[in-house]
Amino acid sequence: MARRDRARRELIDTRASSLERLSDYTIISIDDVESSAEASGLAPVLGARFASKDLDCEHAGISVQRLAQGFRVSFGHAHPEQEELYVIVKGDGRVKLDDV
Repeated sequence: MARRDRARRELIDTRASSLERLSDYTIISIDDVESSAEASGLAPVLGARFASKDLDCEHAGISVQRLAQGFRVSFGHAHPEQEELYVIVKGDGRVKLDDV
């Protein structure tokens, strides 16, 4: 029993030491991020919250977007140094890629 307790304490100490070495980090709720769609007059057919600035991201970003059924975004955009990953949680859609 004592050996198991010692191993458990060592594991806890190792994890605590690892956490102390982590860089600064920020935890936010996406619902606390300003709605860009509302600010742009696109709500309620588009909901968009971009958390990169709130998370102090330099080369990455995260956003949550909610589109009304049948809504089509009429503009595109590009990033010179950043890729985007899209995860569709519900429904389906079409995306135009690499169109210069």
